[in-house]
Amino acid sequence: MHPIAIVVLFFAVLAAFIGGATFAERKPIRLVSAVAAFGWACLMFTVAGWAEGLNYNIWYSEAASKLLKGCIVGIEQGQQEAVLSELRRMTQELHVTYERRGNFRELAERAAENLPTPK
Repeated sequence: MHPIAIVVLFFAVLAAFIGGATFAERKPIRLVSAVAAFGWACLMFTVAGWAEGLNYNIWYSEAASKLLKGCIVGIEQGQQEAVLSELRRMTQELHVTYERRGNFRELAERAAENLPTPK
């Protein structure tokens, strides 16, 4: 299922709950619909956070994989100094934060490009 279709489906369900809370004639139905709308909105927020976490895992894993492959190739070719200097430069420029991803992806990809490639 396409991500846009999932988002539209989530909002359509939320709109139905809000409509029930707004236009239902009986008070118990309005209350249940309002609580359901709140619960559904909380679920949407949780799912969005979970999906964002998956995105971070994907880009981190891809960048780390490229970096490790470049290091292995460089060491196998006997270019330990080139690998070591690139890793030192990356370490000096790395900015780690708990709020955001930091700059690991960019540094790892640049380091992988600068490391020796297989001959």
